[in-house]
Amino acid sequence: MPITVDARSLEAKYSGKTQVQPQTKEEDLYFPGSGKPPPTGKQGQIPQGVPVKEGEFVSQVVGRGQPAPQIAIVPPQKIGGPPAPQVAVVPPQQGSRTTLGTIVETRTNPITGTTPVEQVEIAPPQGPAIAPGDNHELIDPDKRPEPKKKIDLVLVVLNFIHEMGGEKSPEAQQFFDRSEQTLKRWFVAPSQIPMDALVKVLKHKPGVELELAEELEPHFAIHDNGKGIQSLPNRTKMNCVVCSPILGQPTLPYMWVMLYLAKKYELGFDIQVDTVVHRSRNMLAKRFLESGATYSLWIDCDIVPPMANSEWFRWITMTESIPDEACRYDVLNKLLGNGKAMVGGVYASRRWMGQLVVQPEIRPRSHEDKLLCNDLRKGTARGLAEVDWIGFGCALVHREVFLEIQRRFPQLAPTQEHAPWRYFQPEADEGEDEAFCKRAKACGIPIWLDTQLICGHVGNMAFMPEHTRAIHAY
Repeated sequence: MPITVDARSLEAKYSGKTQVQPQTKEEDLYFPGSGKPPPTGKQGQIPQGVPVKEGEFVSQVVGRGQPAPQIAIVPPQKIGGPPAPQVAVVPPQQGSRTTLGTIVETRTNPITGTTPVEQVEIAPPQGPAIAPGDNHELIDPDKRPEPKKKIDLVLVVLNFIHEMGGEKSPEAQQFFDRSEQTLKRWFVAPSQIPMDALVKVLKHKPGVELELAEELEPHFAIHDNGKGIQSLPNRTKMNCVVCSPILGQPTLPYMWVMLYLAKKYELGFDIQVDTVVHRSRNMLAKRFLESGATYSLWIDCDIVPPMANSEWFRWITMTESIPDEACRYDVLNKLLGNGKAMVGGVYASRRWMGQLVVQPEIRPRSHEDKLLCNDLRKGTARGLAEVDWIGFGCALVHREVFLEIQRRFPQLAPTQEHAPWRYFQPEADEGEDEAFCKRAKACGIPIWLDTQLICGHVGNMAFMPEHTRAIHAY
């Protein structure tokens, strides 16, 4: 269930303007037993900033997520005076990645700039659980199956040595082709166990080998009849998904960037192949929201952003104007460090003496826009610039931006089953990224351009801002 967002405070958050109070009053929280009629729309919506009062239980369906501790809030007893409320902590169940109860998000929303209430999960009533299926058999909670434990490869090897009689056993020494002292050292310092020893053990334990293969198998999901492929992120490291529409073949520099991001951050990756780019972006946005990730990093398959290696970036782009500091940036770290809900990088069109694919260059609003673009060409621009739209060849967008567009533009809702929202649907001669940004600005969300994050645009060369035509601005 999405958190309600006050879009009127967006501008105050990022531009320093006085915050405008919302004109509409937030509806009271509905919960079973409150005496209020249930809302006609989404039941159990928790407005942002409204804590769950003691003794109140709210029903809400929770999607895929990491198991979290459960807190049961017990209301005070009326007999003998009102004692302090009691809180019972219930350990999480590791058998399933879907938890039951009500969760209030703990993420700080970069759109409103407010910190939601702490995460509280109200435990469901205790008692026999109803088994899945049609027969609805009652299962005793004490007889539930134990959660599956992860495989400890060190213990697999050491237990196998113990089964063969220990480190003094001639059979164990002959099997591993190691001396008694070496096998004894493995028990003291397991990090010294070589890979070939594990391989030998797995060949004699096919059941363990199958379990290990199942555990190590990457999570890839196929979508849209093979046109899309998705891998979810490791949320303990970076709750972000890279979204890439593909037309033709991805470039080699793009693949290098993806390998760098995967190795460093363990991000999720989502790729969609289509001949119409706005359809690809709509499908990617749909799956991004369903993944539960917080940020979407949009990188087109012909874009070369910096990845913390100045020598590589200079070699691939042949740039002469970009300072060393900008060549050493890490694209994700740089965009996240801005703390904005929607921010993009700078790149040029794939044409010699063409244009920059940024709003100050295309349809400039003022004389200052022209001056900014000339600074981008010379590599002298600094800081963030608020713009009307950014190119989605390199952009970072928070999930709440998509949810705000859904609330503001219900006419963009899908008309067919499994179809996406039409976030990027263009109008007239505008581009799909310009159309998306126009809707975001209508929601009151500021759009920012990081003037120091410069990317290459690969065609028959890596086109840079310095290869574009300067604007006459004095």
